[in-house]
Amino acid sequence: MQTQGNWEYTATKYALRGFMRTVRRNSWEQGIRINYVAPCWIKSAIRTAEYEKWLEDRGIQFGEPVDCAGCMMRISCDKSVNGMVCSVSKGSLVADSQQGTPS
Repeated sequence: MQTQGNWEYTATKYALRGFMRTVRRNSWEQGIRINYVAPCWIKSAIRTAEYEKWLEDRGIQFGEPVDCAGCMMRISCDKSVNGMVCSVSKGSLVADSQQGTPS
C-alpha cells in the first residue's frame, strides 16, 4: 500500500509478513498451520468517507469485510492451506506463497 503518510501501516504489514514466514518454518513440524491474511483496499472505519472517495476517484476499488471473512473461512476449514500469505481484494482471494511445507 503506497500512499503518502502511510509508512507506519506499510512497515507494520510487511513486518507481520516477515514474522509469519519465520514462524511457519518451525511450526509445521508440530502440526501448527500458519497463514497470513493481508487485506488490500477493504472498506472500513479506518479511513474517512472523504478519503475513500478521493481514492475511488483515482481508481482504487474497495473490497468488503465479507471478502476477508471468506478468506478466513477458507483457511480455517481447509487444512491443506498452510504457509500462505493471502492477499484479499475486491471479490477475490489471491495467494502469493506456496502451500505445504515452507521452503
